[in-house]
Amino acid sequence: LERVKSIQHKLMQHEIDQLRRSFAVLDLNADGYLDAAELENAVRTVLDNKSLIPEEGIAEVVRAILNVADVQN
Repeated sequence: LERVKSIQHKLMQHEIDQLRRSFAVLDLNADGYLDAAELENAVRTVLDNKSLIPEEGIAEVVRAILNVADVQN
């Protein structure tokens, strides 16, 4: 939360609103967190039919994002 507050002043209000709306769409169970399944769903939505990334590649992308997020929290 502190990290978010530290960059919030660098964003315009419409950017903050857009990020909140985007998060709400990804947070399928509305618990305020993105879990691995929700993140995987988002990655698949973006990558499906747009790349040649194999199944294990999608899983690797999700793991990498979660590893970075866990380190920064």
